[in-house]
Amino acid sequence: MTKSIASRPNSKRWDCSDLCMWLTKGKELLLGALLGFWAVLTPIHTICYVIGALVLTDFVAGLYKSWRNKVPITSRRMRDTVMKTLAYQTAVMVGFAMDFLAGTEGLLCTRAIAVLIGLTEVKSLDESMKETLGFSIWEALMAKLKPAPKE
Repeated sequence: MTKSIASRPNSKRWDCSDLCMWLTKGKELLLGALLGFWAVLTPIHTICYVIGALVLTDFVAGLYKSWRNKVPITSRRMRDTVMKTLAYQTAVMVGFAMDFLAGTEGLLCTRAIAVLIGLTEVKSLDESMKETLGFSIWEALMAKLKPAPKE
C-alpha cells in the first residue's frame, strides 16, 4: 500500500504562501527581463514609434478606403496589418543587432531599414489616398522633382 505524499517523512506540502512566493519571484524575473530588453533597445525607440505610427495611419486609411468602396472589413486583412507590424519591428531590431555587432556608429543599418520601411508605408498610404480621394501626393511630388525640359 502506498503512502500519500503528506505522510512521507521530509516531504513538504505546498501551501498558498509558497505558491504566492513562487509567482511573485516569477513576476519579478519576467519584469526584469522585459525591462532589460527594453533598455537594450533604447536607441531605436523613436524609430519603432515612427514605424508604428506609419502602419497605424496606413491601417486607418485602408479601413476608410474599404468603407468608402463598400468592401467588407475582415479579420484576415487586419491580421495582415498585425503581421506586417511585427515583421517591420523585427527587421528594425535585426538591423540594430547588426549595427551593434559590427560596431557601426550612428545606427547606419537600422536607419537604412527604417527609411525603406517608411517609404513603403508612405507609398501604400498614397495608393490608398489615390483610390479614395482621387489624387496622389507621390505623383505630384515626383512631377515637382523632375528637371525642367531643356530648350
